[in-house]
Amino acid sequence: MIRPPTLVVLAAGRAAPREAPRSASVLPADAHLPDVPASALAATLRRAVESRLPILVVAHQAQVDEIATWVARRDIKSLPDGDRRSVAALVAVGVAERPDAPGWVVLPGESAGPRPETLRALAGALDDHALVFAQFRGRRGRLAAYAGELYPELVALSSDDDWRRLVARYPATGVEVDDPGILPAVGAAPAAAPPTRVRAG
Repeated sequence: MIRPPTLVVLAAGRAAPREAPRSASVLPADAHLPDVPASALAATLRRAVESRLPILVVAHQAQVDEIATWVARRDIKSLPDGDRRSVAALVAVGVAERPDAPGWVVLPGESAGPRPETLRALAGALDDHALVFAQFRGRRGRLAAYAGELYPELVALSSDDDWRRLVARYPATGVEVDDPGILPAVGAAPAAAPPTRVRAG
C-alpha cells in the first residue's frame, strides 16, 4: 500500500467483553455502553500514536479536549454527548470520516494492551486480505481490520445483523501475533477451526 490504513479509535462507548463469533473478532457489537474511562483512553491513544498509523478518533464532545492532547483536533470526529450508538454504528462513523483510506484498523478505546507493532501487522495484512483479525496462539482477539473494498458495507453498519452479513460474505483471516494484549480482559473463545494465518513480521 502507498498509504497506510487509518487506525479508528472508538472512544465514544466501549465494547463489552463477550465470546468471539465463530467467523470473526468480537467487533462490532450492539451494546450501547458508557464512554471509555479517561485513564484507559489515554493509554490506548499512546499506543495508537506509537503505531505511526494515521489516526481518527470517534468520541463524544465532552472527551475532545482530553483526546486533543494526543491527536490533532482534525483527527477527532465528535458526536453529541447524548448520542449513544452501537459499536457497529461507531465503526461506520469512523470509516465514513476517512473514505479515501486504503483500509481501517478498528481499536476499541479501552484497548491499551495491543502493541504498536501488532497494529502495524494488521494494517499490513490488508495488502492481501479484505478482513483480518488479530489472534494470539490461536485465540481470537478484539482487533479487526478492513480493506477499502469493504467501504460500502462498513458505512452501512448499524447492528450485529449487519456485521454477520458482512463476515458471511467476506470470511475473516487470522493474523497471528506474539501479543497477549489483544485478548479481551474477560475470557476469549478459541477459534472453532484454525483460520488461515498471516505471520506478523
